[in-house]
Amino acid sequence: MKLIRIGVLGMLLAACAAPQPTRPPSAPAHPSDFPAAFYREAAAAGRAVYQIDPTRSLGTVYAYRRGSLAKLGHDHVIASHAIQGYGLVGRDTKDARADLYVPLASLVIDEPALRRSAGFEGQLRADEVAATRVHMLESVLQAGRYPFLQLHADWAKHGRDKVLKVTIRLHGITRSYRVPVRYSRSRDSLTASGQIRIRQTDFGMTPYSVLGGALGVKDELRLRFSIVATPIGGGRNPLMTFASPAQGCNACQQADTDGARGSAEKGASAPPRSMHHGGGEVLVLYSLASIPMTIRPVPTMNRVLSSKPTIL
Repeated sequence: MKLIRIGVLGMLLAACAAPQPTRPPSAPAHPSDFPAAFYREAAAAGRAVYQIDPTRSLGTVYAYRRGSLAKLGHDHVIASHAIQGYGLVGRDTKDARADLYVPLASLVIDEPALRRSAGFEGQLRADEVAATRVHMLESVLQAGRYPFLQLHADWAKHGRDKVLKVTIRLHGITRSYRVPVRYSRSRDSLTASGQIRIRQTDFGMTPYSVLGGALGVKDELRLRFSIVATPIGGGRNPLMTFASPAQGCNACQQADTDGARGSAEKGASAPPRSMHHGGGEVLVLYSLASIPMTIRPVPTMNRVLSSKPTIL
């Protein structure tokens, strides 16, 4: 009996041992078909474009163990603190949309605080985390070939109950879901949160399994997201406010009048101080002649996260 136990433990250790990682080709900065140009043009046209703040946004994936030997395994929580993308807000919900992506190289696994908040028992050793990460990255996600998770969202229902139509592309396969979401928007931020349940096999991935299925990971994964986005150009601008559609023209005229009066007092000419937003909103810039006002276009997507790839 003792020899049998030793044999089972030996097989488990062999299954969890980290394979020698292959060096994947350098991942691009963003998906080749990511619609950054659309959001640049929308921002340049004065529409309400928001950029996701990765430092305040979080995506998490919960993977659960299964099988008759499940007690010998672990549940896992995988997180991304590097969600990238944009959202467009319009007066008509059919004009609103969002596009984001997650570089799989940005994922981290089993952070202690996230394991505690998920109610997962114990903490994993560093070598266990590394072994799980490498195996899932190379054998499950094939992140060297498919380096991003991409998501596109439109409103499916926008009323008392808010529902998004979400399209996810992962592992080269695209699936669509209807996702209830908690959503709010203020002058200086937009927030959205919700969760999705997906199956690995729906994306052509094979869930981890050893010992004839006695120990493995459930096919279903739970994805949770909490997104914070800010208006293009950074955080809240104390010289910026929004006027309702009914107030639009008057607000623009008043802003320009105030700007002209302030500039006349300073002995300078007054440039236009207001810009119409698409969808009926008006962005009013209140400025002093001594403060240069610049509306910047959407920045190009040139940040590359170079940490070692992690896995779902």
